[in-house]
Amino acid sequence: MKKGKKIIVANWKMNPVSAKEAGVIFKGIATSARSLKKVQTIIAPSFIHVGLLAEKQSKAVMLGVQNIFSEQKGSYTGEVSVDMVKSIKATHVIIGHSERRKLGETNDMVNKKVLLALQNKLIPIICIG
Repeated sequence: MKKGKKIIVANWKMNPVSAKEAGVIFKGIATSARSLKKVQTIIAPSFIHVGLLAEKQSKAVMLGVQNIFSEQKGSYTGEVSVDMVKSIKATHVIIGHSERRKLGETNDMVNKKVLLALQNKLIPIICIG
C-alpha cells in the first residue's frame, strides 16, 4: 500500500447470507475502488465468504478478516488462526472491535492479537473506543 493513501475498510459483519450476494457486493465495491486512485479499499467479509473472495482480491480491493485468535496454533473450536488467514492471502485483520469487547475481549487479549498479527506480517486494524 502506498504511503499517504486514504483507507476505507468495509466490515461486513454477519452479512450477506449467500455467496451469490457476496460476489455481487464485492464486484460493486471493486468497480468503485478502481476509480479511487488515492484510496485503498479493504473488505472484511464474514468468515464464510472469505475463501470465495480471496480469489477475487486485487490491488484495488484487499482482503481483511474480522478477527483472529490470540494463539498461533492449538485446539480452539470455532476460532481462526493467523496461519488460516495467511493461507488465503488476507493482508489485514480487525482487532479490538467494540462488538468483540462486548463479548469480553480485554486490552491484554487485543495486545496479544496485535503482536501475533505483526509477527505474522498481517496488518492490524486496531479499533479504539
